[in-house]
Amino acid sequence: MGDIKQDPLMTPSHLPSNIDDNPDSQQGDPSPKVFKKPESHGYQEGEDASSTEISAAQKDPTARQPSESSYYYYIQFERYNNKGQLNDALIALKKAIEVDPDALYLQKRLIFLYLNRKDEPMALAAAEILYKKHPEDLSVALLLAKLKQQQNQVDEARALYQQILQEDATNRDVYIVLGNMYLDSDNFDDAFRIFSRMAEQFPIDYVPYFFLGRIHGEMENAEYAEKAFLRCLALKNDLVEPRFELIALYKDMYEDASGRGGRKYEKKIISLYKEILEQEPHNLRATMELAVYYHQHGQRSKASTMFTQLAHDIQQKPTLLMLMAKELIGNEEYASAALLFTEMLKRNGSGDALHFFAGLAFDGLKKSEEAIDHFLKISKSADQYKKAVIHAAFLYNDMGQMDTAIAFLEKKHEEMPRDIDIISYLAAMYEENGMLKDALRMLRRGLDFSPDNIEILFRSGVLLDKTGQKKACIQTMRKIIAQDPTHASALNYLGYTYADLGENLDEAEEMILKALEKKPHDGFITDSLGWVYYKKGMFEKAVEVLKKAETLSSGDPLIIEHLGDVYVALNDFVKAKEAYENALAKSSDEERIDLLEKKIMDMERRIGQENE
Repeated sequence: MGDIKQDPLMTPSHLPSNIDDNPDSQQGDPSPKVFKKPESHGYQEGEDASSTEISAAQKDPTARQPSESSYYYYIQFERYNNKGQLNDALIALKKAIEVDPDALYLQKRLIFLYLNRKDEPMALAAAEILYKKHPEDLSVALLLAKLKQQQNQVDEARALYQQILQEDATNRDVYIVLGNMYLDSDNFDDAFRIFSRMAEQFPIDYVPYFFLGRIHGEMENAEYAEKAFLRCLALKNDLVEPRFELIALYKDMYEDASGRGGRKYEKKIISLYKEILEQEPHNLRATMELAVYYHQHGQRSKASTMFTQLAHDIQQKPTLLMLMAKELIGNEEYASAALLFTEMLKRNGSGDALHFFAGLAFDGLKKSEEAIDHFLKISKSADQYKKAVIHAAFLYNDMGQMDTAIAFLEKKHEEMPRDIDIISYLAAMYEENGMLKDALRMLRRGLDFSPDNIEILFRSGVLLDKTGQKKACIQTMRKIIAQDPTHASALNYLGYTYADLGENLDEAEEMILKALEKKPHDGFITDSLGWVYYKKGMFEKAVEVLKKAETLSSGDPLIIEHLGDVYVALNDFVKAKEAYENALAKSSDEERIDLLEKKIMDMERRIGQENE
């Protein structure tokens, strides 16, 4: 089964995409917002304090001296908050809470303040504390559930939403959020249960029927999916997306039908497209799909009329073509895109952009020759010319025509000798095909035109290293860091180089830690840090860091091999052997495989010696 996702093409604009949308009724615009102000237990960020629960001290500021009044501090908080002085606002709000710790409204404002400060962990911690104090308050439970959902604590968020529905079976918003959480994890049974309960609770609400239709469709219950979508439209007939869903359903049914049965679905599909265009005459998706559908089903005259109109439309409004490409190529509907763009080319004299997108479509279809043919037809003055050149070159390379690819790019480099992109891609092609000296020569040419181009400097440094010019590599990386002290890749590369050489280990550690500040979840930078600790003889710390690196990199074989090397230093030959075997199972490089096999044999020898 495929994922059920909530994208703008598949989910009705009237339907909620998440909990942050905001309806006021079932039958108007029903986009729900859980964090609204219900009559009995809600709140809303930014509402006046007088409109929500306020303690006695807040309601009557004369009950205490001004300096002791939570209301006094709350006013300070509001002033600082409105000015964007969030640190001062936090201090004032904490003082207000200290004076009046039972004021629920103040606690909620504290959570929102943490969120404004981009401090989600503190907001979550404050919400958890508040929930423990007020587990009966549904607004607090809703806030905590939302925060847990944002922090990807999915199971805990779902449990809270379930609890809220047990307490308040009429909370329409939570049905939608919880049901979609189950859909996101492909848990169709629980999603079906939630939306079925919602349909029972709100029998004239179209939303649950839309999602029930999608669930039945994913579970290949075509008959029930059709009934659900038709019920959705019966309740709200101006919706477009349920019609698209029915079209997709009928297209699948058409494939399984024959004769009159197939023609029946064909009529239904065309009718639905026409209904969409009656509702939204300029619906681009429906127009494109109907034109392609007519063409594919023999109604060439009608298709031709629509293709001609689309070709005319893009001449009048060029941005339409980009929307078409995004709709079709972005959704990997390459066959439809190829047909649409080539048919439009027959009707449009100036077709540079059409040729480019047709090339992308044929590339998606793995029809490289057709793709190249379109790319080569693009004029030099077109905006897409350079991209087309690069696409064509790599298609030649992918087809095994390496010499043609390189010769093609070299010719384009002669046409545009100062173009950094062409230089960069030609160097990449040289490097990909093992022509390292040519790649380095080309990058140096790029530096002649753009001496401070950090991307080209970095790639030059890497190639200097690969060609054995270690000192020049180090100088290049230092030049990059001088220009950009936070360049994580250069910091890591130089730090790891020093670690590998066993030199400047303190400086290497410092550089790698700086790189991790920029990219804290990068497994390869974390591996570099572990390797520094290994070189420093800090083996236990190296194991800890390398295990983290292995997790972050999803088990990169070189990182696992490093872990094995550290176990050897700790004389734990059994764990070292396991690590090397794990690295061997994930390796594809022949030299690396030979080295790992030798290391495994050495560990077996050492283990045998220990057991004698």
